[in-house]
Amino acid sequence: MLEMPFTNLSPPASQASKLLAQPCYRRDGKDVPAIEDWWSPLEKYGVGEQNVYEPGKNIDSYAKMAYEEVKEIGCGVTTCAKIGKVIVDCRYDM
Repeated sequence: MLEMPFTNLSPPASQASKLLAQPCYRRDGKDVPAIEDWWSPLEKYGVGEQNVYEPGKNIDSYAKMAYEEVKEIGCGVTTCAKIGKVIVDCRYDM
């Protein structure tokens, strides 16, 4: 796991950070699209006129990063040359 600058992650944030590591992006000189992938369900499913999270709308990854109590978010990217993959890990703190 990549070391991030947050020192006091809440338990849900710490657990989610382990789930968000994505060893499936290839670096090809362009930005790694991980964050776009995590936010993309918002474009497809939306949040409705009231802008209220509803379980089952398939926007969990967006909701975790956009939650109003989140104060900081940071992402780390590293290349694992041995397997030719890029690992992206984002963490957030409330």
